[in-house]
Amino acid sequence: MDLPRPFRALRGLAPAMPWPDGADALRSALGVTVGVLFAVAAGSVSGLAPELIAPLGASAVLVFVMPNSPLAQPWSVIVGSMMAVLAGQLAIMIAPLPWSAALAVALAVLLMVWARALHPPGGAVALLSATEAAAGQPLALLIPLAVLQVAVVVGGMLWARLTGRVYPLRTAGEVDAVQRLGLQARELEHLLVRFRQGANLGAADLARLVAAATDEVAKHRFQAMTCGDIMSAPAITAAPADRLPQLISRFRTNAITSLPVVDSQGRPLGVIQPGEIITALTSASIDPKRATAADLMRADIAKVPAELPVGVLLHALADDGPQLIGVMEGPRMAGVITRSNVVALLLQNDEGWAVADDGAPPPPGPGVSGLPPTGTARGVTGRRSAGA
Repeated sequence: MDLPRPFRALRGLAPAMPWPDGADALRSALGVTVGVLFAVAAGSVSGLAPELIAPLGASAVLVFVMPNSPLAQPWSVIVGSMMAVLAGQLAIMIAPLPWSAALAVALAVLLMVWARALHPPGGAVALLSATEAAAGQPLALLIPLAVLQVAVVVGGMLWARLTGRVYPLRTAGEVDAVQRLGLQARELEHLLVRFRQGANLGAADLARLVAAATDEVAKHRFQAMTCGDIMSAPAITAAPADRLPQLISRFRTNAITSLPVVDSQGRPLGVIQPGEIITALTSASIDPKRATAADLMRADIAKVPAELPVGVLLHALADDGPQLIGVMEGPRMAGVITRSNVVALLLQNDEGWAVADDGAPPPPGPGVSGLPPTGTARGVTGRRSAGA
């Protein structure tokens, strides 16, 4: 419900976070408790300074409650805290209190940003360094603080492993999400800088969120469509006994790049691609006059049931997956899906969902989700893309 005009300016004061998950909130609270206890126990070995409890608790909140944040990653926690201690010591040498306190926080921010290690509790650490630590003795605060923050980070890693979360977040697997978007990490980082989100998200975080949102869009967009709705049928196929000249003619006549091989019952046995044809024509170990489809095919054709939603296949076909997927109705291959089918579906779906004047999508045509009737849809991408 929209607020009256005088109160609209107050919307920015409302909570910006979604309603929490109860189990996750409890896990975070327990994690903070365990983390602080773990760090304090470790700090007692190095001569824990009582004044470090406050910034330690703030660091624990970030690590155990917001482990996805760049502010909570090990580099930010440890290096950021060290930069804050040095900032406080520099401030003492430059100005007396109370100026040194304000200067310490300002220098801490500059040093942490420069080191790409922004950590909000560093502001409190800088104040402690400027007001409590003796000038010229940074190690008196630096060593116990380092021990404490390393303990917090190690505790966060152990707690994440025990509770099924990921910390540190920057793992090799995050590259997959970036690759799926077709963007480079530096392009995502540029977007974060452009929208001033670099301290809240990392490139991997943004890639994962956008990829997840794309998955949801695909599910909603194609939830009523199955593989059987968009497949090319009947598929252009070869029999196991077909000779090489027949196979070449099949490729040349239909402008395809993959040729499924099926038995007399329509069951898929394998697939032939131009590479196998070239090998048969150039290899001394193969007699082109005697070679058959059964000799040349690769028995690794991908298969999906006809009732499978199309959205499940989008990423498989967009990435370096199979060029052709057999669509099964029972044991028989009823048709095939290729990247050409998916491209045609996306283009036709965009046209079918053009927003009408009243703001609502137009009703679908005689086919599914605005496509032509199923038979026509198959014909559109059929003979040309049946093996493309």
